[in-house]
Amino acid sequence: VVFHRGDLLVSARPACTNRVADVDGALLDFSLLDESNVQNGIHLYSSRGCRYRCTFCGVLDKGYTAVQSFGSLVRTLEDYERRLAELFGSIELAPDECFAITFYDNDFFFDPERVIAFLNYIKNTRYSGNNSDLGLWGHGRFVSVRAEFMRRLGLSFVFALAGVVCLFS
Repeated sequence: VVFHRGDLLVSARPACTNRVADVDGALLDFSLLDESNVQNGIHLYSSRGCRYRCTFCGVLDKGYTAVQSFGSLVRTLEDYERRLAELFGSIELAPDECFAITFYDNDFFFDPERVIAFLNYIKNTRYSGNNSDLGLWGHGRFVSVRAEFMRRLGLSFVFALAGVVCLFS
């Protein structure tokens, strides 16, 4: 917990974080969503923590990373699609905007092969066409984000600042 009290920034036990031991087993309850919750697509975290221990960073669980597997990512989208079918009568009747995906991971690119498999999986789905958007956010250090990996992903924008590379596709 981090909050302001006057001119002070107060952090309560930043060394103690709630780790998810099995990210693949942490299922989402899509039954809680109604039409207003899906009108801008799905927003996900597919990893927890960060492998780096940068002193300037606000990530609480530095040096530890748990990443959702490719298979679990696919199951998450399948569960989401089942909810869309319930909300709209069938998956075909769900508006295109419901198929936007945004990942807010601290390090979405942690496992390059998972990222490539995921992008290959969605490229022929409604998640990658029409009015849908795909937002990927990740950080990395110059030594860990390789040019070949960026080329394989077909990244359209790379932003670098202060030794941190932010990749957007």
